[in-house]
Amino acid sequence: MSEYINFALLITIAVPAATLASTLILWAIVHVLMIFRNGRRAKREESLKQQAAALAVAVALAEHDETGVSRFPTPPTAIISAWQLSTRTRQMKHQE
Repeated sequence: MSEYINFALLITIAVPAATLASTLILWAIVHVLMIFRNGRRAKREESLKQQAAALAVAVALAEHDETGVSRFPTPPTAIISAWQLSTRTRQMKHQE
């Protein structure tokens, strides 16, 4: 009988301990891999930031060199007919 109790206690202690140890080992492996990956990613992101800044400067200089050309022309003055004006005025009076 005591052998069964000893075996049960061994299983009760050994299995959770092994599970905890394997979880900690996997966590450490993932942590180390993320450190290496983030180091490479930071270098790549810095390179992309430099390329984006260079592109932005090039576009700004190209736009600055263009003279007299507006990207968005001003819209023409809105001409409202008498019918539209009277209808809108009537609608505004009904809202009050």
